Amino acid sequence: MRNRGMKNPFSEETRILFIGNFRCFNCSHSNQGLELHHIFKRVSASPYNATPICRECHELGDLHSDKRRLNLIQKTTEWLVTEHNYQPSAEDREFMKKYYRPLYENSSNQN
Repeated sequence: MRNRGMKNPFSEETRILFIGNFRCFNCSHSNQGLELHHIFKRVSASPYNATPICRECHELGDLHSDKRRLNLIQKTTEWLVTEHNYQPSAEDREFMKKYYRPLYENSSNQN
């Protein structure tokens, strides 16, 4: 995953968690220009707020709808758990409680 000098607060440890992934979590295409995207903008540096996105999807900028966020959350969580058996820290859990939970509750109320 290339950094391209991005000015974001993701740590090297978070970046390393996504190194083995070679597909955009939005469009699923294989692309060598993957970048880490903040699912909920720059509110947290948690790995649960990071998702690999190809440059094309990142430049389109249509990644903050509830539907897209739910998709990115699912893929990011699956990656962290299945590929790394990543255990969320207290900070990660607080982030998910604040941002994931309302999104899921809103989507279940719409169905």
